[in-house]
Amino acid sequence: MSRRQVVSAFTAVLAVFFLVAHASAQVSGREITTTPDSDYFGFDLRTEKDVSLDECKAQCLADPGCRAFTYNSSAKWCFLKSDFSVLNPFAGAVAGKVVAITGETDIGAPPSLGFVPAYLIDAARQYRAELLRNVSRDPDWGMLLLSSSGENALANNNGADAVDYFRRALAIDPNDSGLWSRLSQAALLAEGQDSRYSWQFKQAAISAAVNAHMTSRHTRSRAEALGVLGEALERQEMWRPAISAYGESLKLAADARIASLHEDLIARKGFRIVDNTVDSDSQSPRICLQFSEALVKSGVDYASFITVNGKTAEAIDVNEREICINGVEHGHRYRIDVRQGLPAAIGEVIGKQATLDIYVRDRSALARFTGDNFVLPGAGRHGIPVVTVNTATVDLELFRIGDRALAGLLSDSNFLRQLDGYDAERIAGSTGSRVWSGKLDVATEQNKEVVTSFPVDEALPAREPGIYVLTA
Repeated sequence: MSRRQVVSAFTAVLAVFFLVAHASAQVSGREITTTPDSDYFGFDLRTEKDVSLDECKAQCLADPGCRAFTYNSSAKWCFLKSDFSVLNPFAGAVAGKVVAITGETDIGAPPSLGFVPAYLIDAARQYRAELLRNVSRDPDWGMLLLSSSGENALANNNGADAVDYFRRALAIDPNDSGLWSRLSQAALLAEGQDSRYSWQFKQAAISAAVNAHMTSRHTRSRAEALGVLGEALERQEMWRPAISAYGESLKLAADARIASLHEDLIARKGFRIVDNTVDSDSQSPRICLQFSEALVKSGVDYASFITVNGKTAEAIDVNEREICINGVEHGHRYRIDVRQGLPAAIGEVIGKQATLDIYVRDRSALARFTGDNFVLPGAGRHGIPVVTVNTATVDLELFRIGDRALAGLLSDSNFLRQLDGYDAERIAGSTGSRVWSGKLDVATEQNKEVVTSFPVDEALPAREPGIYVLTA
């Protein structure tokens, strides 16, 4: 063997070694899935003749431009392809396509989406069937071109075109969970860009996300599907299902953006304290917290979730959507802490501790009578008790309704009952006549009820038949 031959042989060995090493590099991260008696038509890259099926697979994996192949078993020809579209039946042929090796474990079929209304699940199935039935298939457009065009449209903020590209790609492979998620994201983008079809895009976004979940087999793709489902449901103002979708996504995989969306939605629309009121005008004041959802009716010690100035609430009342804290005092400020984990009847809990700074003000000035009515005899010394709170003076007026106006008083059901301000004004203006007005000085005891007798005899020493009405 000459020196030239030795060199040539050495070069050939190097070349073969390089090709094998290159092929090995391509194999890592990619593998082939095959379908018997099928053919990927078009997109021919090149043809390898007189090769086995395994060699055909190896040739495709070794070529970074190869995305699929059709192997003719009888002729032993391997048609390598740069892209692929829908499968066509072809007896004796084997169709193969390159898929990425993610290293993720197949976690099985997804659980049902119990938090999503059944009609939306049905709509998602119908959406998939409509897509497979009606989306046109252009033989010049393969999966790689369609999916990359969809990504470019998304990157260029073109939602409607991205929806079209991803729908056409899914007509080729309707079991690609990632494509369904991207379609949902594209529909959400398009919804904000075209108000004419806003509702249709919102519905498409939900249906695509549901299908993404239905076709997911790995943790990452399922978490992604649930995350975009949460966004689609939130866009449709379905707050509680959206919160659940975000929560289920985060259980599978941590994601800062989804966590932020989840926390924000809970703060705005989740189980939370929506208001608080202070019953400060009662003799025993209390602070009441109103919640967005009904509380658990029994079996929960809600007092353990609430502290007042750092101490566990001693006396609380739990109503449908309200917890009232007793034992507070007028004129004092209280720090109310509601601990994370306080449960609602729907199974949701307060996501994080809430702190409220609440002042219980003094009672409002008040004047009232102790009963509905008083029947006084025609003679003798008599007084009518007046109850007051936080006031030193009461303005009083006394009216007489004569016998001619009694019939109207009785027919209006105003007899022998407390009157409101309107009734009092009507009596003063038409039905009755004022016979006395003046002020009554009363003692005061901060926030306590004080009873003072109004001396009727002094205000009305001479009485005539009729009905007398006293206003305070």
